[in-house]
Parts: sequence; structure tokens; C-alpha cells
Amino acid sequence: MDGLHILLLILLGIFILVVAVLVAILILCKKKLKNQGETKNGNENLGNTCFFNSVLQALHYTKSFKEALLCLKPLTRDSDNMALTKNVIALLEKQTIQNEKHRDELKRVLSAVRRINSQFGGGTQEDSYELLNTLVGGISEEMNNNDILFSTDRRLIDVRKMFKGMFIVVYVYDSCTHVEVEFEEFTTLSIPIVDQSEVCTVIPHYEFQTVTVDSTRSGVENGLASLTQIEEYENLPCRICSTGDGLGKSYRKMLVFQPPPVLIIHINRYQMNDSHHLTKNSKQMSYFKRLDVSQFCSVANNTMSKEDLFYELYAVVVHTGEISGGHYYAFVNTTRKHDVQRWERLVRKSTGDIDTLKRQAEIILQEKRNIHEMRQERTEEIPEVKPNWYYVSDQTVTPVSEEDVLSHKDAYILFYEVQ
Repeated sequence: MDGLHILLLILLGIFILVVAVLVAILILCKKKLKNQGETKNGNENLGNTCFFNSVLQALHYTKSFKEALLCLKPLTRDSDNMALTKNVIALLEKQTIQNEKHRDELKRVLSAVRRINSQFGGGTQEDSYELLNTLVGGISEEMNNNDILFSTDRRLIDVRKMFKGMFIVVYVYDSCTHVEVEFEEFTTLSIPIVDQSEVCTVIPHYEFQTVTVDSTRSGVENGLASLTQIEEYENLPCRICSTGDGLGKSYRKMLVFQPPPVLIIHINRYQMNDSHHLTKNSKQMSYFKRLDVSQFCSVANNTMSKEDLFYELYAVVVHTGEISGGHYYAFVNTTRKHDVQRWERLVRKSTGDIDTLKRQAEIILQEKRNIHEMRQERTEEIPEVKPNWYYVSDQTVTPVSEEDVLSHKDAYILFYEVQ
């Protein structure tokens, strides 16, 4: 073998070695990036801020919310009136870096929240549910006040629609048999703690009845069913016709018209007693990993398929102790299935003009189609993904079993994402 062949073999060996090293580096980089995406950093307590930290952990693992906000970073960089949004984006970025301290980012988000509502950030324990509504509402308000054209850039997801759903409220009048429809938006569903919803008598003319769930279902489903309770009124005049004299009974019923991609359920544990003091109901409220909301949705919305009505739990905010103090912490699942295409489609979907929706819904219901109709079972199987649940209490992060999460008696806020 001459010298040229030897040289070529040496060069080939070096080339193979370099390629092997590069492949190894690439694999390590991918693994590092994957680990960064699944970091489980706690949040430092800034002084009675566990109510704040627990909500931020749940939002951090709301993947659709996180990804949508991070895409907005270039558009918020030069804005002077989007302090809350920019600071939340900075915090989300810092939280994805393993072992990276983010005390300053936490303080800036809390300061931005306090500028919206002065009750937060004063060193006292506050309600995590009020904090969540203030934070999400504040980001939405900043979006409303800025000219961010989501429709012109398909890469952008309108964060305001992430948690936004819509109720349909239906009125039926005995005096004229008209059906009247109204719509109400919501960002969270607040449900009472109930054993089982009361069964209401079927309304004449429309076979119009309260949603009931059997005894094998969860307490959360009973709470959702209670939102559909029929309300009865005397002598309420019809606003559609001029002939209705208001004599006789009228009925009101509320159902979900458009559920949001991310469904937040608040278990209302606080109530006024006879002495007008706020008390806490510590009764356990059962809930499941998966939630089918089709039984609480109106069939007047014919744009929603049954596949859009199945949700999976991914975070729980817990409050233990007395109402005047106690402690908040969160459970988060870091490895659930996340169907990007589905939630993007749901967020981009427009419900259309409200007046048009009202006319369409009134026609459907006026034709005496039942406002509530059990949809068929889902035919598409939801693939099982091994869950990785963590208990996150300020800076403490430890693994926890899914069984422990689903059996916790002090659950306060449940976070579900469409599957």
C-alpha cells in the first residue's frame, strides 16, 4: 500500500471520528434542550406569596399559554404599556433554564399585578383565584389596548382566547312560548360544593330539564350540573314579542355554548355564614383525570364536535389550612399529551357575530329541539402518556403519584386542557 492510500485511510478515520463526535454533541444538546423544556424549578417565596407562586406554576405548565406568549415577545419588546405581559414572558423564559434563579422576574410580575390590583404584593396572604383572574385579565387588557393583529400572522395565537368560553342563557315563556337567547363570556367556571344536583321538573313545551349526573360521577361534575339548574320566574314579560303580557311562568337555563381550549374550574370553598363572616368549606370534592363536558354543552352550537369536548387534568392549585392564612401549593403534570393542532384550531376558531349567533340559536330552539342532548361517545382513542406529577410548594419540588393528586381533599383550582 503506497503512501497516498495510507493518507486517505487516515483522513477517512479522522472524518469518521469527527462525525461521531458531532453526532454525540448533537444528541447531548437535544437531551439538554429536552430537559430544559421539562425543568421543574420552584419559585422563591417573596413574603406570603405562596398564593402567587402556585398559580404561576400552573400557568407555566399550561403549554398552549406559554408557547403563545413566547411567540409574542418580538411584538411586546418596544411596547411601553404591556408591563405585565413582558414580565410574564421574561419569567417563563427564565423558568425553562435548569437551576436558574428568577427572583427578580418574580418580583417584576408581582409588581405589575399590584399596579392592576393594589391588594396583591403587600406582604399578606391573598386568594390565588383572585390573583389568577387579575393576572389573566390584565394580560388580556394589555392585548386589547395594543394593535396586535393576530389575524395577519398565522404564527401568532390570540392569548385572550386561550381561557375564554361562552355560556348560552335561554329563557322560555309560558305566555307566548317564545325562546329568547343571550350569551355571556367566561374565563373560569366557579362551581359550588354539592353532593348531587337537584332534579328539576321538565319545563312544558320544550322538554327543558336540568342536567343530572349519576352517582358514579365526580363531585366536580355535580358542581357543573348545578350551573344548569333551571330558574323559575313569575310574570316576567317576553322581550321578543309585544303580545306577551308577562302573565304566567318563565324559565331560565344556562349551558356552555363554546368551551375554551383551557378550562379552569374553581371550587368555591368560601361562603358567608349567618353572622356575615367568610368561612371555608373543607369538604373533599372528587375529580377525575379526564372530563367530558359534552353533557353541559348546548346543542345550539353545531360547530363543536364531540372531540372538542374532552379535557385532561394537568395542574391543581391546593389550599390547606384556615381561611385567614393556610398555605397554597400546586400539583403539575410535566409529560401529558399536548395536541398543538387541536388547541390552535380551537383558539383560532371564531364564534362569529353575537347577533347572528343569537338568531341561529333561537331558530334551533324555537323548533323545539331539546337544548340539552347527550352527545355520542368519543370514537377517537386518547393515547395514554405516562404522567409525571410533581408537588410544587414555593421552592420545594418533589415527585408525587397521580393517585395522590386525584384524591387530594383540599383542591381549589383545577386546570384542564382539551384533548
